[in-house]
Amino acid sequence: MRAGLWPSETYMPEFPYSEDIEWARIYQLAEEQSVVGLVAGGIDHYKSNDDRFTIPQEWVLQFIGNALQIEERNKAMNGFVAGLISKMRIANIYAVMVKGQGIAQCYERPLWRASGDVYLLLTTENYNSAKKYLTPLASSTEPESESVRHYGMTIDNWVVELHGSLRSGSLRSMDMLVDEAQNDVFYAGNVRSVEFKKESGESVQVFLPAPDADVIFVFTHILKHFFHGGIGLRQICDWCRLLWTYRETLNHDLLESRLRKACLMSEWKAFASFTIDYLGMSAEAMPLYSSDKK
Repeated sequence: MRAGLWPSETYMPEFPYSEDIEWARIYQLAEEQSVVGLVAGGIDHYKSNDDRFTIPQEWVLQFIGNALQIEERNKAMNGFVAGLISKMRIANIYAVMVKGQGIAQCYERPLWRASGDVYLLLTTENYNSAKKYLTPLASSTEPESESVRHYGMTIDNWVVELHGSLRSGSLRSMDMLVDEAQNDVFYAGNVRSVEFKKESGESVQVFLPAPDADVIFVFTHILKHFFHGGIGLRQICDWCRLLWTYRETLNHDLLESRLRKACLMSEWKAFASFTIDYLGMSAEAMPLYSSDKK
Protein backbone atom coordinates (compact mmCIF):
# COMPACT_ATOMS: atom_id res chain seq x y z
CA MET A 1 0.00 0.00 0.00
CA ARG A 2 2.92 2.36 0.73
CA ALA A 3 4.30 1.74 -2.76
CA GLY A 4 0.91 2.69 -4.21
CA LEU A 5 0.58 5.73 -1.96
CA TRP A 6 3.99 7.19 -2.82
CA PRO A 7 4.91 5.85 -6.29
CA SER A 8 6.59 9.06 -7.46
CA GLU A 9 8.95 8.76 -4.52
CA THR A 10 10.03 5.34 -5.87
CA TYR A 11 9.12 3.82 -2.54
CA MET A 12 10.76 0.39 -2.65
CA PRO A 13 11.16 -1.22 0.76
CA GLU A 14 12.63 -4.70 0.79
CA PHE A 15 9.75 -6.97 -0.09
CA PRO A 16 9.27 -10.20 1.92
CA TYR A 17 9.60 -12.71 -0.93
CA SER A 18 7.92 -15.45 1.04
CA GLU A 19 5.64 -18.12 -0.28
CA ASP A 20 3.72 -17.79 2.97
CA ILE A 21 2.23 -14.41 2.05
CA GLU A 22 -1.55 -14.69 2.46
CA TRP A 23 -2.75 -12.85 -0.62
CA ALA A 24 -6.38 -13.71 0.06
CA ARG A 25 -6.11 -12.01 3.46
CA ILE A 26 -4.34 -8.99 1.95
CA TYR A 27 -7.11 -8.63 -0.61
CA GLN A 28 -9.78 -8.93 2.08
CA LEU A 29 -8.14 -6.22 4.21
CA ALA A 30 -7.64 -3.96 1.19
CA GLU A 31 -11.35 -4.23 0.37
CA GLU A 32 -12.35 -3.58 3.99
CA GLN A 33 -10.19 -0.46 4.09
CA SER A 34 -11.18 0.71 0.57
CA VAL A 35 -7.55 0.76 -0.59
CA VAL A 36 -7.62 -1.94 -3.29
CA GLY A 37 -6.55 0.65 -5.87
CA LEU A 38 -3.55 1.68 -3.77
CA VAL A 39 -2.43 -1.91 -3.25
CA ALA A 40 -2.93 -2.61 -6.96
CA GLY A 41 -0.79 0.42 -7.75
CA GLY A 42 1.86 -0.84 -5.33
CA ILE A 43 1.88 -4.25 -6.98
CA ASP A 44 2.28 -2.60 -10.38
CA HIS A 45 5.10 -0.44 -8.98
CA TYR A 46 7.02 -3.47 -7.70
CA LYS A 47 6.45 -5.44 -10.90
CA SER A 48 7.96 -2.70 -13.03
CA ASN A 49 10.90 -1.95 -10.72
CA ASP A 50 11.99 -5.26 -9.18
CA ASP A 51 12.50 -8.37 -11.28
CA ARG A 52 12.52 -10.53 -8.16
CA PHE A 53 8.99 -9.57 -7.23
CA THR A 54 6.52 -12.38 -7.80
CA ILE A 55 2.86 -12.67 -6.99
CA PRO A 56 0.49 -15.45 -8.12
CA GLN A 57 -1.06 -14.39 -11.42
CA GLU A 58 -4.55 -14.99 -10.09
CA TRP A 59 -4.02 -12.28 -7.48
CA VAL A 60 -2.43 -9.87 -9.93
CA LEU A 61 -5.55 -10.20 -12.05
CA GLN A 62 -7.81 -9.87 -9.02
CA PHE A 63 -6.23 -6.63 -7.81
CA ILE A 64 -5.76 -5.02 -11.22
CA GLY A 65 -9.22 -6.11 -12.36
CA ASN A 66 -10.80 -4.51 -9.29
CA ALA A 67 -8.75 -1.34 -9.79
CA LEU A 68 -9.96 -1.08 -13.38
CA GLN A 69 -13.56 -1.42 -12.19
CA ILE A 70 -12.90 1.42 -9.72
CA GLU A 71 -11.47 3.44 -12.60
CA GLU A 72 -14.59 3.00 -14.72
CA ARG A 73 -16.83 3.92 -11.81
CA ASN A 74 -14.80 7.07 -11.18
CA LYS A 75 -15.02 8.10 -14.82
CA ALA A 76 -18.78 7.70 -14.72
CA MET A 77 -19.00 9.53 -11.40
CA ASN A 78 -16.90 12.44 -12.65
CA GLY A 79 -19.20 12.73 -15.66
CA PHE A 80 -22.21 12.75 -13.36
CA VAL A 81 -20.66 15.44 -11.15
CA ALA A 82 -19.90 17.60 -14.20
CA GLY A 83 -23.49 17.32 -15.39
CA LEU A 84 -24.93 17.97 -11.94
CA ILE A 85 -22.80 21.06 -11.30
CA SER A 86 -23.65 22.39 -14.76
CA LYS A 87 -27.40 22.00 -14.16
CA MET A 88 -27.15 23.67 -10.75
CA ARG A 89 -25.29 26.66 -12.19
CA ILE A 90 -27.93 27.15 -14.85
CA ALA A 91 -30.39 27.28 -11.95
CA ASN A 92 -28.13 29.86 -10.26
CA ILE A 93 -27.14 27.44 -7.48
CA TYR A 94 -23.46 27.29 -6.51
CA ALA A 95 -21.66 24.60 -4.52
CA VAL A 96 -18.16 23.54 -3.53
CA MET A 97 -17.35 19.84 -3.73
CA VAL A 98 -15.67 18.43 -0.62
CA LYS A 99 -13.95 15.10 0.08
CA GLY A 100 -14.44 12.32 -2.48
CA GLN A 101 -13.68 13.15 -6.09
CA GLY A 102 -11.90 16.36 -5.17
CA ILE A 103 -9.40 14.70 -2.82
CA ALA A 104 -8.90 11.97 -5.42
CA GLN A 105 -7.11 14.53 -7.60
CA CYS A 106 -4.26 14.58 -5.07
CA TYR A 107 -3.37 10.96 -5.83
CA GLU A 108 -0.89 9.78 -8.46
CA ARG A 109 -3.75 7.75 -9.95
CA PRO A 110 -6.96 9.66 -9.13
CA LEU A 111 -9.15 7.12 -10.88
CA TRP A 112 -7.86 4.28 -8.69
CA ARG A 113 -9.07 5.86 -5.45
CA ALA A 114 -12.22 4.09 -4.28
CA SER A 115 -15.09 6.53 -4.75
CA GLY A 116 -17.87 7.22 -2.30
CA ASP A 117 -20.71 9.71 -2.48
CA VAL A 118 -20.91 13.20 -3.98
CA TYR A 119 -20.49 15.75 -1.17
CA LEU A 120 -21.52 19.33 -1.86
CA LEU A 121 -20.93 22.19 0.57
CA LEU A 122 -23.25 25.19 0.20
CA THR A 123 -24.18 28.45 1.87
CA THR A 124 -27.54 28.47 3.65
CA GLU A 125 -29.23 30.15 0.68
CA ASN A 126 -27.74 27.74 -1.87
CA TYR A 127 -28.44 24.77 0.39
CA ASN A 128 -32.15 25.58 0.48
CA SER A 129 -32.23 26.24 -3.25
CA ALA A 130 -30.36 23.02 -4.05
CA LYS A 131 -32.69 20.97 -1.87
CA LYS A 132 -35.72 22.41 -3.63
CA TYR A 133 -34.21 22.01 -7.11
CA LEU A 134 -32.70 18.52 -6.75
CA THR A 135 -35.39 16.72 -4.78
CA PRO A 136 -37.70 16.28 -7.83
CA LEU A 137 -34.73 14.70 -9.68
CA ALA A 138 -34.07 12.16 -6.94
CA SER A 139 -35.31 8.57 -6.94
CA SER A 140 -35.08 8.52 -3.15
CA THR A 141 -34.21 10.87 -0.30
CA GLU A 142 -33.01 10.55 3.29
CA PRO A 143 -34.50 12.31 6.30
CA GLU A 144 -32.95 15.74 6.63
CA SER A 145 -30.76 16.57 9.62
CA GLU A 146 -31.76 20.18 10.17
CA SER A 147 -29.34 20.77 13.06
CA VAL A 148 -26.29 20.41 10.79
CA ARG A 149 -28.14 21.11 7.52
CA HIS A 150 -27.51 17.75 5.90
CA TYR A 151 -29.72 16.26 3.21
CA GLY A 152 -29.02 13.12 1.21
CA MET A 153 -30.63 11.82 -1.97
CA THR A 154 -30.04 9.38 -4.82
CA ILE A 155 -29.95 10.80 -8.35
CA ASP A 156 -29.27 8.54 -11.35
CA ASN A 157 -28.03 5.85 -8.93
CA TRP A 158 -25.48 8.23 -7.36
CA VAL A 159 -25.77 9.32 -3.73
CA VAL A 160 -25.59 13.10 -3.40
CA GLU A 161 -25.18 14.75 0.00
CA LEU A 162 -25.91 18.43 0.53
CA HIS A 163 -24.11 20.04 3.44
CA GLY A 164 -24.92 23.46 4.78
CA SER A 165 -22.32 22.85 7.46
CA LEU A 166 -19.45 20.42 8.07
CA ARG A 167 -19.77 20.61 11.84
CA SER A 168 -19.44 17.29 13.65
CA GLY A 169 -20.96 18.14 17.00
CA SER A 170 -18.02 16.46 18.72
CA LEU A 171 -16.31 19.50 20.24
CA ARG A 172 -17.46 23.11 20.28
CA SER A 173 -13.93 24.31 19.55
CA MET A 174 -13.71 21.98 16.54
CA ASP A 175 -17.05 23.19 15.19
CA MET A 176 -15.87 26.79 15.52
CA LEU A 177 -12.73 25.85 13.56
CA VAL A 178 -14.86 24.35 10.80
CA ASP A 179 -17.04 27.47 10.69
CA GLU A 180 -13.95 29.64 10.27
CA ALA A 181 -12.69 27.50 7.38
CA GLN A 182 -16.13 27.55 5.72
CA ASN A 183 -16.24 31.33 5.95
CA ASP A 184 -12.87 31.45 4.21
CA VAL A 185 -14.30 29.38 1.36
CA PHE A 186 -17.66 31.12 0.98
CA TYR A 187 -16.93 34.72 1.86
CA ALA A 188 -13.22 35.12 1.13
CA GLY A 189 -13.34 33.09 -2.07
CA ASN A 190 -10.58 30.70 -1.05
CA VAL A 191 -11.16 27.89 -3.53
CA ARG A 192 -9.29 25.81 -6.09
CA SER A 193 -10.81 23.96 -9.01
CA VAL A 194 -10.67 20.85 -11.17
CA GLU A 195 -12.20 20.16 -14.57
CA PHE A 196 -14.49 17.19 -15.15
CA LYS A 197 -15.99 16.24 -18.49
CA LYS A 198 -19.69 15.67 -19.11
CA GLU A 199 -20.79 12.73 -21.24
CA SER A 200 -20.91 15.13 -24.18
CA GLY A 201 -17.21 15.84 -23.71
CA GLU A 202 -17.81 19.40 -22.49
CA SER A 203 -15.50 20.44 -19.64
CA VAL A 204 -17.03 21.81 -16.45
CA GLN A 205 -15.07 23.64 -13.78
CA VAL A 206 -15.81 22.20 -10.34
CA PHE A 207 -14.78 24.24 -7.32
CA LEU A 208 -13.06 22.70 -4.29
CA PRO A 209 -11.97 24.30 -1.00
CA ALA A 210 -8.56 25.95 -1.04
CA PRO A 211 -5.90 23.70 0.57
CA ASP A 212 -5.70 25.67 3.84
CA ALA A 213 -9.43 25.15 4.38
CA ASP A 214 -9.54 21.63 2.93
CA VAL A 215 -6.91 20.43 5.40
CA ILE A 216 -9.24 21.50 8.21
CA PHE A 217 -12.26 19.80 6.64
CA VAL A 218 -10.43 16.52 6.02
CA PHE A 219 -8.76 16.37 9.42
CA THR A 220 -11.87 17.24 11.44
CA HIS A 221 -13.79 14.64 9.40
CA ILE A 222 -11.21 12.05 10.45
CA LEU A 223 -11.64 13.07 14.09
CA LYS A 224 -15.43 12.95 13.79
CA HIS A 225 -15.26 9.30 12.73
CA PHE A 226 -12.51 8.55 15.23
CA PHE A 227 -14.56 9.93 18.11
CA HIS A 228 -17.82 8.33 16.98
CA GLY A 229 -17.07 4.80 15.85
CA GLY A 230 -13.91 4.36 13.83
CA ILE A 231 -12.10 5.32 10.66
CA GLY A 232 -10.59 3.55 7.68
CA LEU A 233 -7.18 3.83 6.06
CA ARG A 234 -8.59 5.55 2.97
CA GLN A 235 -9.55 8.60 5.03
CA ILE A 236 -6.06 8.87 6.48
CA CYS A 237 -4.51 8.32 3.06
CA ASP A 238 -6.65 11.19 1.72
CA TRP A 239 -5.19 13.45 4.42
CA CYS A 240 -1.64 12.33 3.57
CA ARG A 241 -2.03 12.94 -0.14
CA LEU A 242 -3.63 16.38 0.40
CA LEU A 243 -0.77 17.45 2.67
CA TRP A 244 1.82 16.04 0.27
CA THR A 245 0.32 17.66 -2.83
CA TYR A 246 0.22 21.12 -1.25
CA ARG A 247 3.27 20.76 0.99
CA GLU A 248 4.97 23.82 -0.52
CA THR A 249 1.99 26.18 -0.38
CA LEU A 250 0.19 25.38 2.87
CA ASN A 251 0.21 28.21 5.40
CA HIS A 252 1.79 26.44 8.40
CA ASP A 253 1.44 29.42 10.73
CA LEU A 254 -2.29 29.66 10.01
CA LEU A 255 -2.72 25.91 10.45
CA GLU A 256 -0.90 25.90 13.78
CA SER A 257 -2.87 28.89 15.03
CA ARG A 258 -6.15 27.22 14.12
CA LEU A 259 -5.27 23.86 15.66
CA ARG A 260 -4.06 25.42 18.90
CA LYS A 261 -7.18 27.57 19.17
CA ALA A 262 -9.31 24.46 18.68
CA CYS A 263 -7.17 22.46 21.15
CA LEU A 264 -6.44 19.81 18.49
CA MET A 265 -2.64 19.89 18.36
CA SER A 266 -2.25 16.61 20.25
CA GLU A 267 -4.64 14.85 17.89
CA TRP A 268 -2.80 16.29 14.87
CA LYS A 269 0.59 15.05 16.09
CA ALA A 270 -0.79 11.63 17.02
CA PHE A 271 -2.14 11.05 13.51
CA ALA A 272 1.01 12.60 12.02
CA SER A 273 3.12 10.03 13.86
CA PHE A 274 0.93 7.21 12.58
CA THR A 275 1.22 8.32 8.96
CA ILE A 276 4.99 8.69 9.19
CA ASP A 277 5.68 5.48 11.13
CA TYR A 278 3.25 3.22 9.31
CA LEU A 279 2.19 4.78 5.99
CA GLY A 280 5.55 6.11 4.86
CA MET A 281 4.61 9.80 4.90
CA SER A 282 7.66 12.05 4.69
CA ALA A 283 8.30 13.75 8.03
CA GLU A 284 9.55 16.82 6.15
CA ALA A 285 6.23 17.06 4.30
CA MET A 286 4.09 16.71 7.43
CA PRO A 287 3.25 20.19 8.79
CA LEU A 288 3.85 20.85 12.49
CA TYR A 289 5.48 17.47 13.03
CA SER A 290 8.48 17.17 15.30
CA SER A 291 10.47 14.04 16.04
CA ASP A 292 9.91 14.35 19.79
CA LYS A 293 6.10 14.18 19.15
CA LYS A 294 5.41 16.54 22.08
